[in-house]
This record gives sequence, C-alpha cells and structure tokens, in this order.
Amino acid sequence: MNYDSPEADMSFLDKSTGELFQFLEKVDPVSAQRFHPSDRRKIQSKVEIYLRTGRPASELYKEQKESGVDVRWDTLIFWVWSERDALNERLDKRVDKMIEMGVEDECRELYSVAERTKAPVTSGIFQAIGIYLKKLKMLILGYREFVPVIEARAEDDVDALRKEAIQQMKTHTRQYVRSQLSWINNKLIPLCGQQTSRTPIYILNATDPTTWTTKVLRPALSIVQGPPPSLFPHLTLAFQNGAELPSPSTIFDRADELLNPTRKISPPDEWKHWLCELCKDRKNSAGFVVVGGDAEWNAHLQTRVHRNRLRRLKKKEAFDEWKAKQQQHIQKE
Repeated sequence: MNYDSPEADMSFLDKSTGELFQFLEKVDPVSAQRFHPSDRRKIQSKVEIYLRTGRPASELYKEQKESGVDVRWDTLIFWVWSERDALNERLDKRVDKMIEMGVEDECRELYSVAERTKAPVTSGIFQAIGIYLKKLKMLILGYREFVPVIEARAEDDVDALRKEAIQQMKTHTRQYVRSQLSWINNKLIPLCGQQTSRTPIYILNATDPTTWTTKVLRPALSIVQGPPPSLFPHLTLAFQNGAELPSPSTIFDRADELLNPTRKISPPDEWKHWLCELCKDRKNSAGFVVVGGDAEWNAHLQTRVHRNRLRRLKKKEAFDEWKAKQQQHIQKE
C-alpha cells in the first residue's frame, strides 16, 4: 500500500493491529502517541479518518479546537455515584442475577454462532460489541469467561470451571466499571471545565438503594422540572435563565472533593509512549507501554504492580550478589 496516498480500500482496516499502528505512526504520529499499540479500536478509528479524508485526525481535531468548537447547548449533567464497596457488592449481585436468568445458555448460543461462522462478522450487533468470531474472542462480559465451561471435556471439573467463570465475570465487571469511573475523572470532568458554555455536573448519591427516592430521584426531578413540588427550584430557574448556579455541594456534600480530583492529568498534546521494561505484559515482551505525559508516567511508577516488581528485582539482585560472594568464598577454600 502507498502510505503517502489517502486513497485506499477500506479493507485495509482489516489488517493486523500492528500493521495499522505502523501505518498510523507514519501518517499521523501525533495520534499514534496517544494510544496504546494494542488498542485496535482507537487505532483503527484514526486510520479510517485518514483514509476517508486524506488528513490526519490530530490535524482535524486541532482545527476544531482552534475554531472554538464547543457543546451546542448548555448541558446539565447528573452523575449517579456510589461508594466503592457498595458499588462492588451491587455489581456482584448483578452478576448473580444474570446467572440466575440464564446467561450461560446465552453464551452457549453465541458459541454455536461462532462455530458456524468462519469469517469475522462486520455488521449488526457483532460489529457493535467488537466481536471477531473467527478467533472466538468476544469483547463482551460473560462470553469469554464461560468459553472454558462450554469447551469442557468429560474428564474436566465443570462445576469448578463454572465457579471460576462466575468469579472472573464479577472481577471483569468491576474492572470495567473502574474504567468508566476513570473516564469520568480523567476526561469528562476536565472537559466540562474547559467548555465556554455551561456544563455543570451534579452528583447524586446512590450508595444506599433504600434512599433512592430522596437522594437521587427527587433531587434530579427537582433540578430538571422545578416547582411544584421541588426541593431545589432555584437550580432549575438559574440554569434556564443563565444565572449563576449554586455549588454542587448543595446536593451532595462530597461533590467538591469528587469534582476536583487530586491526580494531575497531562494535556493530550503532551502524551507519548513510555516503555517500562520492568512491567512486562503478554502482548509486548519488551516491556509495558504507558501512554501519557509526565503525570501518567509518574503515576505508573507509584502503582502497586510496579513497586512490587521493583521490590522483587531488588531482592533478586541482593540474592545474586550474595550467591556470587558464596561462590568466591568456596573457590578460595
């Protein structure tokens, strides 16, 4: 393929993630620095923009930013928030409910479709959830965890496999929710702060389901609908009339804390790839790639995984040094 020509067959998007990333590095190095080399969805999206427009996505985004592109209307945002422990417990119960309602049977039906389908599905629901049936890998919570159960042989302990699948499903669900919370903290909140139009965020405390009506439903309706009856009619009137809005802490006392995260985030134009040779991953034997600026790299250095591996490395180096001294002592004797 001629990398210098924007005219290309869209079938190029079916190439491997590595090939797409190499292409993106050549035609749009700014965007390439913002994504992990294994993030196929985002890499593919930016390559498609280039193939369709003949211009790098980063260049188009820069022009939009310089032209003052903003949200079209004033936007009032509600964040239905819960304490982490309560949220995790609720997520686990949600998985248990899915099991009771027959999620395993649904996974078996999807597996049958995958067995009958030899080529990647590129349309319909399978495209929407990012499934490549040829490899039997589905980016959907539940399916991938139950594949070992479905493929179990007669001599396998199916009950143990099913128990492990359920536990993994709960773990992956919590991880997915954490990624959503990270998006809110790292993307949504800073973005709302940059808008010239008003995009206030009000947090509704849903930690205790028994107080849903008083702490979530009624305050939200009051803000949106106004009187009568209303707990906070002043918010509705202020928002509609363009007046100054009161602090979100009038709804939730921890709002100021949650809407002002302490972690510093580097601007996207400062992002690049950092290679941590200490933290290996399965897809990159050379090391673990961290995407971000100085703040993200320093945050990685403080993670538990990195610190534990550094601690183990130091222990190994100390042991190797002691072992070498022992060998020297034996040789002298």
